[in-house]
Amino acid sequence: MKILIADDQTSLHKFLDKMIDWHSLGITEIMHAYNGKEAAELVHSQRPELLVIDIRMPEWDGIEALKSIQNLPGKPKTVILSAYDQFDYAREALRLSVSQYLLKPVDAAQLTESLREMIGAIESESRAAVVREMERAVIAGGYSDECLTVIAEAFSLHGVVCFAAAAVADLDGDRAGLESLVPVRDDCMVFVVREGTGECVMLLGWKRFIEPEEVNQMFDDGLAEHPEFRVTVGLSSVETRIGELPERIRDSRQAAKLSFYLSGGVRLHQTGLFAEGAQLTEVHRLAQAIEDKARLGYPPAALRDSVRDWLTLLADKRVEPDAACESAHQVLSAIHHSWTDFRPAHDATSLSVRELKQRCKSFWELERLCTEELLKLSAGSDGGQPKQPEVIRGVKRFVDTQFQADLSLQTVADRFSIDKYRLSREFKQEFGENYWHYVTRIRMERAAEYLRETCWKNSAIAEKTGYMEESHFSRAFKKYYGVSPKEYRTGLAASGKERND
Repeated sequence: MKILIADDQTSLHKFLDKMIDWHSLGITEIMHAYNGKEAAELVHSQRPELLVIDIRMPEWDGIEALKSIQNLPGKPKTVILSAYDQFDYAREALRLSVSQYLLKPVDAAQLTESLREMIGAIESESRAAVVREMERAVIAGGYSDECLTVIAEAFSLHGVVCFAAAAVADLDGDRAGLESLVPVRDDCMVFVVREGTGECVMLLGWKRFIEPEEVNQMFDDGLAEHPEFRVTVGLSSVETRIGELPERIRDSRQAAKLSFYLSGGVRLHQTGLFAEGAQLTEVHRLAQAIEDKARLGYPPAALRDSVRDWLTLLADKRVEPDAACESAHQVLSAIHHSWTDFRPAHDATSLSVRELKQRCKSFWELERLCTEELLKLSAGSDGGQPKQPEVIRGVKRFVDTQFQADLSLQTVADRFSIDKYRLSREFKQEFGENYWHYVTRIRMERAAEYLRETCWKNSAIAEKTGYMEESHFSRAFKKYYGVSPKEYRTGLAASGKERND
């Protein structure tokens, strides 16, 4: 932040330089002028945020100088210093929107307090300007040059050297206070803009250079402190060029969409998040084959395996969520329309694509909807209720990818709308393994993988594999592998050293 001191007395300049702690106020540049005309010229050319000016000076007095900058965009907040306690001067100062009118001799403490108040107002105004411009960008669907200029000026004012974008999706709706996910820090500014029900974008600016992993950790800590928030956070990379802000915001939104396949948490943007090119073509080809069979008159029951394979491919390739929902709507519509004699009262194809997207916030909800609709159509076409191998296989896929979630039998049974005893029985019949034994095996195999391939602490691995307490995780690991996590990792290190020798 810059300040201009304008007074014809050199002694005042020296006094202020000696008595005012500029650094503690966040002022990084102090400029000096010794008459009113010079002061006005410096304001025009250097654009200081703060101005301390005397009234009686050579060439132009302080009032004339202020009049010359009156219509300047972003004119400085001003303190008038005067030895004259005259009403006419004070009235003119008020007309020129002067912030403070102080009498000489100058009280350093009083001037410091006045400057602190004006700096607070400047910072609040710049924050409000950033939020206002970002809100306009949301409405307009893009970031204008004017918007980016306002943000760049605010960053410069606050000493921000790098930034990142975060897209936050609130799974519980439009909850207030999402900005508290980022702990208050002196070196970080946070701007929050709502984009719709349960969705917002955060712009985070730092006064020092920061690594993406530290940003990730900030949100991890915030989520740990606020377990009441069920949110997904998508993070962009850290950027220094303000012109790249629109792209970084797009990146954060893409990263947030990973919650469709990976529930909750913080997701950092990277290339290749979703299927592209040949992978996407493969998914579309399989969907088209199902539609073609439906149009040829294949009964829904005969399409179950094909739909199951198509859903598996959607998840394996990670088709972009909107595209996945659009493809699902098209497939279900084709199957439904081929069986006009049986139309459930509340089938998925009565929903628009937009409504289907709103209803299916995760792949598991989409899979469940498709499975239920196919079961309804199968029952209507062959007169009987088919078995539920698709549901049981869906449970297995859920365990395979969501091993960090609550996988208790009752919770998973509720998610898939199946009786827990039936789930347990049919899981064993379908896969030859007890449900909870399978959950434990998947978690232990992934834990061993983390021990081999990462430097994470046991507490982090416990959390990633669905254990609330590190001690519980360690006992389960030792029971499964016969050694503790520490002994397992130590053994890996020792065997690696032997191979190297």
